[in-house]
Amino acid sequence: MEQKAAKDALSRLKKQISGASLSPLYIFHGSEDYLREHYVERLRAALIPDGTEALNLTCFEAKGLDSQTLLDAAYSMPFMAERRLIIVRDLDVFRPDAKLRAAIEQLFGDPPETACIVFVYDIIEYKPDRRTALFTLVSKTAEIVEFCEQEPRALIDWISRRFLTAGQHIGNEEAQYLIFLCGRRMTPLIQEISKISAYARGDRITKKEIDAVATPVLEAVIFEMTDAIAEKNGAKALRILGDLQALRHEPVMIAAAIGRQARRLYSAALIAKNGLPQSRLMELWGMRSAYPATLLAKSAKKLGLHWCREAVKLSALADVSLKSSPVDKNAQLETLVLRLLCMEETA
Repeated sequence: MEQKAAKDALSRLKKQISGASLSPLYIFHGSEDYLREHYVERLRAALIPDGTEALNLTCFEAKGLDSQTLLDAAYSMPFMAERRLIIVRDLDVFRPDAKLRAAIEQLFGDPPETACIVFVYDIIEYKPDRRTALFTLVSKTAEIVEFCEQEPRALIDWISRRFLTAGQHIGNEEAQYLIFLCGRRMTPLIQEISKISAYARGDRITKKEIDAVATPVLEAVIFEMTDAIAEKNGAKALRILGDLQALRHEPVMIAAAIGRQARRLYSAALIAKNGLPQSRLMELWGMRSAYPATLLAKSAKKLGLHWCREAVKLSALADVSLKSSPVDKNAQLETLVLRLLCMEETA
């Protein structure tokens, strides 16, 4: 339901920009900062004639901002444009400081006709209190747009377009692998696409080229480690752990990622044992793509139900020990990996 609401809000925003029927007030929030900033820029392009930015665009940070300054900007007349654009970053409109509450109540109670004001939640968390009168006021007058991680098909198409601009092609499977390896966030993906594009020698991107230069997220590295454990390749598993330690990942975070992977594997093994569809695994872990679910199912089958269950127990014990024991934490992690390596696949 929440994903549908976010999709509907973004669709309305697109139509408003295209039809120049913009709301006077917007709230932009959500985890996908690339899209959020993209639509801030689209508003700027739609509202402000070239060369008039100094007169028609005002940007504020919440820190140090006061009511009078914000109201003066909001109700000032635009120059050679229908509206001014006011961008306010990291001001919690639902819990404003005392010095800004009057401005918030006035703006949302009487929105300016000659301005478009965008409140951007960047560093601070978007956490509205729906019980308050201020929330009721804001929700009546503002367009609230959440920028979520993109659906798999849309993200794959976007990745493909990014490579096409460099005259290169990436296949569907390779794009899915890139998402699995580097995560779903578009801003980091842009950096990875740039590196891969510069490194690639041909016009078709290969998995080998992705592996050569892409920086994997922790979850993908832990996946590789458990695959090495499944293959009884202790040297590779310990090398991966050593690489994570060298990169100064916190031992507690590494252990938590191992534990999370163990629980995913166990759930995949249970789902397979009970003859349930892979979609149940995707639903359980909030996966939008079948790609990681398929990999989990293969790994769980290789490791066996008993191994997965015992791995969950060992990981939980390691987590407690790491958080409470004074013993060297890196040594405890190495012990965890060695114990996982020594476990048998079946009871």
